[in-house]
Amino acid sequence: MVRYRQPYEPEPYRGATGVELCSYYDSSHRWRASLESVRQITLGRVPLIRCFCIPYVLIFIFVSIVGARPSGQSKRTVDAAGTAREYAPSLEGPGNQVKSLRTVSRKQSEKQKRFLAKQILNRWVNAVGGLDRLRQVKAVYTLSGFESGSVTGTVEEWGASPGQHREHRNLGGVYDTLKVFDSGQNMGWLRDQNGRVQELRGVDLEDEVTVAYLSSFSYLIPDRMSGVVEFLGSDKTRKYYLLKVSPHSGRPVTFYLEKKTYLPARQERQSGDGTLTTYYSDWRDVHGLKISFQQRQSTGDPKYDAILKLQQLRFDIPLEQTTFGKPAEWPRDFEFVSGTEAREIPFEIYNNHVYLQIQMNGGKSLRFLLDTGAEITVVDQATAEAQKLALLGPVEVTGAAGSTELAWTKIQSFKLPGVSLNNQVVGVIALDGLEPLTGRRIDGILGYDFFSRFVVEINYVKLVINLYDPSSYKYDGPGESLPITLEGSVPYLRTTIVQMGNKPIEGKFNIDTGSSGSLTLNTPFVNSHRLLKFTSKTVPVPLAGVGGTAEQHIGRIGELRLGRLSIKNPIAGFSQSAQGDFASRNFDGVIGNEVLRRFDTVVDYSRQRLILSPNIYFDAPYEYDMSGAILTAEPPNFPAFAVRRVFSDSPAAEAGLRVGDRIMAIDGQPASRYALGEVRQMFREDGREYALSVSRGGQVLDIKIKLRRLI
Repeated sequence: MVRYRQPYEPEPYRGATGVELCSYYDSSHRWRASLESVRQITLGRVPLIRCFCIPYVLIFIFVSIVGARPSGQSKRTVDAAGTAREYAPSLEGPGNQVKSLRTVSRKQSEKQKRFLAKQILNRWVNAVGGLDRLRQVKAVYTLSGFESGSVTGTVEEWGASPGQHREHRNLGGVYDTLKVFDSGQNMGWLRDQNGRVQELRGVDLEDEVTVAYLSSFSYLIPDRMSGVVEFLGSDKTRKYYLLKVSPHSGRPVTFYLEKKTYLPARQERQSGDGTLTTYYSDWRDVHGLKISFQQRQSTGDPKYDAILKLQQLRFDIPLEQTTFGKPAEWPRDFEFVSGTEAREIPFEIYNNHVYLQIQMNGGKSLRFLLDTGAEITVVDQATAEAQKLALLGPVEVTGAAGSTELAWTKIQSFKLPGVSLNNQVVGVIALDGLEPLTGRRIDGILGYDFFSRFVVEINYVKLVINLYDPSSYKYDGPGESLPITLEGSVPYLRTTIVQMGNKPIEGKFNIDTGSSGSLTLNTPFVNSHRLLKFTSKTVPVPLAGVGGTAEQHIGRIGELRLGRLSIKNPIAGFSQSAQGDFASRNFDGVIGNEVLRRFDTVVDYSRQRLILSPNIYFDAPYEYDMSGAILTAEPPNFPAFAVRRVFSDSPAAEAGLRVGDRIMAIDGQPASRYALGEVRQMFREDGREYALSVSRGGQVLDIKIKLRRLI
């Protein structure tokens, strides 16, 4: 939807409600317009996973509004001065004193036009219970029961008229979070499931602005939080009036109001690449106000619907001065064997992923991937089942390429050489789908819950990490210090790319040690800057991640700038995915380990910085597969490599490889002797020839392939 505002337009008319009222005319060529951004609701990403979990919003303020159903495509507009710019359609609904409105000409008096705007807004306020009654409500407390599948719990909320909000969520005694927002400071905080407190930024902060705006009646009462209310006409069924509420610095919400009762039947907001819908029912009168005692939240699959039932409601409760302040953190949950650091912890790098050996709950050593792109730490479902961990869930989450299921569990301890992390609430997710793509089993992923406790030094040359207590850490090396922000527990860096034939483009990129690639650019970023137009040659390659695979083109960009550091001609993935995180507009792409491994890397969340010091790999060329075949491994024993895709006009196609072939041997050596990552590296040598033994339809074929650079 586009919104019109003329250059000379004065401050918005607020009338009795203190909000701007807009409707739209669909001939956008006559109006200068600006697009409103749409943001995602986020809670967990593993890696790049987003979890559905929305606060209960007290909705009794949305009781009635006078709505208009346009007789044609033209819709009435009330500008900032209360001026009707086009035509006013007829009004529908019981109790309307004005059954129809004649054409409002531009020559009619401003007084008449202001009167019309006041009538619409005042009827809305009176239907709620009157402005005086609304003003009397200074603070609200609610306690709601929560149920989603097998997950049950409670949600407590506190709201105050200046635009303050506090939510405490406890699910199954396992998942416990606290979120606070204060509009006076324009700041919010989250205390996560492990007691760590972080400041809300980006879409997380926008979401809390919206919650506080709605719960404080700010779009009905003047002199509270500012925003815009836009009347959108009727829905396709003509059963509902559509009302779009857009808090300033928040995210828009669209309400469907029943024409008979003027109560909202549901609200919709964008969530990732889909829509989150909240349905309202069980309306009751409480102290002169209408209240919905039940809400159902859905992303489309009823299996994951969440039900919130109001159990307690109290008005004007006394509030502590600290109610809307920064929450206190829980006691420290990590411990060094000695001193304030653990050094020289070995890791294995495989297929550009960093793997650590970890003891979980005192058991045998397990393989965990080190991943800054993961909002939470997760354990593989099979590993959790083998250790008979009690699970809470599942809930629906969306990953890099689609949706999957996640549960919660408690871990007593994670132990690495010289340090332990204790009493952790982690996600449980099936990671076996990644095994054919990675060529090995993954027992878990270390995410934000790990990186937020320490300053983490990653030495890709010595293959060790060093962990430090942030309070005593000092860096005195030559590295380039880059500022990062944490949004949704994931680090982001603002930096610049340069595409050949195009001007430098600034973007916001996730720093992701869980990505094996160098740079992946999100679909909206690729399309808006027409990056594929300026890319000389690309090959289509599926992008794998939690939730499935997504489509992308692999090519090159001219330059990636990291502060004063310049990376020339790196490989880049140009996403064409229509769903998942690589379709997101909330960030522009991902910088992965193919870039990071060329530096001695320091990840310091406590000071919100990333420090990069070039190592011996810095000048190594960026290369990609030169065979033209996409290979996967065959778990659990990995006896062969399966051909999943063959590019046209590639060495693989010319050699006669086909989709479905199984590579049993390379240069006479059994395929089982090679790791998938090793073969991928072998197939990046320009001009190299290999003899392959290929199984096809019960026959073994001898195929020779000569590699050449494709991009």
